[in-house]
Amino acid sequence: MFMSSSRSLRTRAGVLALLLQSTQTSAQSGLLSCANVDCPILDNTAISNCSVAGASYSVIGLTSIQSLSGSNLEWTIAVNQSKTGNNSLINRAFYLGVESSNFFESQGQSACSFFFTTLDDGPLFYDSMTPVSTDCTSRDGTGFSSQCISDLKSQANNLATSDTSICNSIAQTLQDDPPSSCSLASGTKVVAVPLTGSLGPEPISAAENETSNCWPTLPKTNQLLPVWTASIYTSIDNDTTIRSGAGTTPVMTIFFAEGNNEKSSAELVCLRPVDLNEKSVETMDDGTSEAQGMHVVSYWLVVLGLTFSATLVLL
Repeated sequence: MFMSSSRSLRTRAGVLALLLQSTQTSAQSGLLSCANVDCPILDNTAISNCSVAGASYSVIGLTSIQSLSGSNLEWTIAVNQSKTGNNSLINRAFYLGVESSNFFESQGQSACSFFFTTLDDGPLFYDSMTPVSTDCTSRDGTGFSSQCISDLKSQANNLATSDTSICNSIAQTLQDDPPSSCSLASGTKVVAVPLTGSLGPEPISAAENETSNCWPTLPKTNQLLPVWTASIYTSIDNDTTIRSGAGTTPVMTIFFAEGNNEKSSAELVCLRPVDLNEKSVETMDDGTSEAQGMHVVSYWLVVLGLTFSATLVLL
């Protein structure tokens, strides 16, 4: 780690406190974190270590949506990073928590998920200095106005059928011909992943879960579907590394009834990881202590190994 003295640590903690302010706000307005699902914490640190089916994550974010039948489902984003030399690989994994392994079949529903990303599958925007929530309309200048979101949902619903092979076609239309009320950034890509049918994800099995020490969904009785993982390569001394890890991905989920009933519904939430866990919450009261300094140095600088100068440039 790059922390060489307690004085340096406290200085960096003071500058980086702004980064955590937005994270705390998001956790209070729809996005939950490791603090809510009891992620294990690495010894002598305030860094989470949530291992799921062989993958370990240091930061997560989760929120609930409603299916066509009114049942709650839970979207989770989990982020990890590895580095080789001057290169960094950010993995942004998206999981869906459902009541049972045959949830959609038992409800007589089909479903598609759509991820709004940059061309390299990265988060569509990064807003560390602005209080955020799962409501995409809170992002100024991103094109996701209330009218845009309403029109996107209507467009998707009008295209939906019970055949999930149409997921890619819906994504292509949303990407190439979005509603006129939307002013999405140039290069916005829409990635489609079926949630049902032969191409839908299977729940994590007991065998796959043998090494897990964490179950990042609520309630914990949920089955966890590994839906999609975006892998983004960046230069480790570039602020793109922070943006790729901490940024926001809008996720739309479309549910439609199988058979002759053409009823459908769409949910759109903005997902980003939230850098909170039980340890950081415990030490958040007093900003003068060494413990406070240790946890306030954001995950995105400690784990990603970025330099303090890069942080100052970003701020």
